[in-house]
Amino acid sequence: MQEISAPESLEAYEPAEEPTPEQAVEQAAKAAGTQAADSPPPEAPAAEVPAGEVPVSGTLAGDLEKVPTSDFEEVQVGASGSPAAIGYVADADTARVLAGRLEARGLTATIKPGGVHAAVTEYRNAMTPRLLFVDLSDTSDPLAEIDALAEVCEPGTIVVALGEENDVGLFRALIAAGIADYLVKPIAAEAIDAALDNAAEQPAVSESTENGRVIAFIGAHGGVGSTSLAVNCAWTIAEEHQKQVAIVDLDLKFGSVSLAMDIEPGRGLREALQNPGRIDGLFVAGAAININDRLYVLGSEEPMEDNVNFDAEALDILLRELRRTFEVVILDIPRSLAADIQPVLSDATVVVVSDMTLVGVRDTLRIVGFAKRAAAAGGKVLTVINRAGADKKAQIPKAEFEKGVEAKIDIMIPEDVKAMALASHSGKAVAVVAKRAKITGAIRELCKAALPAEEVEKKQRSIWRRKKEK
Repeated sequence: MQEISAPESLEAYEPAEEPTPEQAVEQAAKAAGTQAADSPPPEAPAAEVPAGEVPVSGTLAGDLEKVPTSDFEEVQVGASGSPAAIGYVADADTARVLAGRLEARGLTATIKPGGVHAAVTEYRNAMTPRLLFVDLSDTSDPLAEIDALAEVCEPGTIVVALGEENDVGLFRALIAAGIADYLVKPIAAEAIDAALDNAAEQPAVSESTENGRVIAFIGAHGGVGSTSLAVNCAWTIAEEHQKQVAIVDLDLKFGSVSLAMDIEPGRGLREALQNPGRIDGLFVAGAAININDRLYVLGSEEPMEDNVNFDAEALDILLRELRRTFEVVILDIPRSLAADIQPVLSDATVVVVSDMTLVGVRDTLRIVGFAKRAAAAGGKVLTVINRAGADKKAQIPKAEFEKGVEAKIDIMIPEDVKAMALASHSGKAVAVVAKRAKITGAIRELCKAALPAEEVEKKQRSIWRRKKEK
């Protein structure tokens, strides 16, 4: 309906001149002759939306009226953020059923008009989601389109195809091509639920069968910059080592990872840690906030009065799922929490960050000893001095520090107030704002030390591409 603007003021309004009697008769005759042709047919009563489904529209799926099945706008399901699932669907009825089931499962999702070709076009320059629905109804060669989709999909993407052709031969060919499932339209809610259950059970694909590596940052005492190093290492590993990285801020009330990356903290981390039974690949994908195609953040900023305690078992469940999906998981751990989650550090690289003060010696000695005991099952401990040279009068000599903490210093990160201030104010990594600075080089060395040598140069490939090479 066209919107008609009201006049800006009553003074600006001038009524039209009244017609003469002759003009009135002529206008009435014309109106009577054209009314039947111009009048729209009476509107049919709105159809009821079936139970368990949601109406399709351009905003949240639960708020709008049902639209004609020939057309629909993009549908958002659940909270805003990185969607766990994205669908490219050719008709509104299918979009409605799919959105309804995704919403019932508590998943964030986006349903877009289009089909498999639209997905191929978009993901040539974007990262695919954990779960992807593609409609094959409008293509004459579905296998060729699926082959093109395989070329742009990230490892670990689960693809469910939708179509009108009920053919066993096509189903088998699609499964052989790497599709997780094929659903025939009109799609029943039960069929979507079964596909979602299967998707949740599938582990993410990595280059090898090993789990992703855990790198845990612990500050020896407050103010040493452990979070800053964790954030900068996460960015460096993601961008320069081309790894899929998740950084988890375990300070649920005062954590600053999200702030350092200039994003709003999400709510998924608290829910995951307090309800570990809900954790699966789709839940993690929906809870994580993406910085770019390779870097994701799980953080929170809970109210002061809330009780947000969690145990090591809940974190272990979350980490197992993250390690199936990401090649590197970085933990920013408050030192007060370290002892409570000791079991999850058994095979981690623990980075103890300190300064060369007397307090630093005392606390580093204790935390390095704890970290060596915690990582005894295959992990390692790195002792890192941050802001080296910041206050020479307060710092003790390197040899005395190493003697006091009973460990060698592995990496020295120099003080660079200007670079750190630029990074903090812009919400970017130091490597972005100061590429050639000494601090950037030191952070790169820390990343190399934290990663095994064989993983530094390892390249990531798609599961479908690997299947073609065999």
